[in-house]
Amino acid sequence: MKALRVPRSGGMIFGMFIGLVGTSLLPVVFMAAMVHSSEPTPRPLRNTVGDLVRPLRQTVARLLSDLF
Repeated sequence: MKALRVPRSGGMIFGMFIGLVGTSLLPVVFMAAMVHSSEPTPRPLRNTVGDLVRPLRQTVARLLSDLF
């Protein structure tokens, strides 16, 4: 039996990567929406998401500064 070779372009791989990242961000967006809707006077959603992502951003910045 002969194996078929599937051509993979850079755009296809990039699209799969974006899909993977997008689905992994769904819980973060859902939690941000829940926090946003539970506040009596809701702040802008951009600020709420920024607060949720800040620890991750600081960790990535620290790791990158240690590498370089």
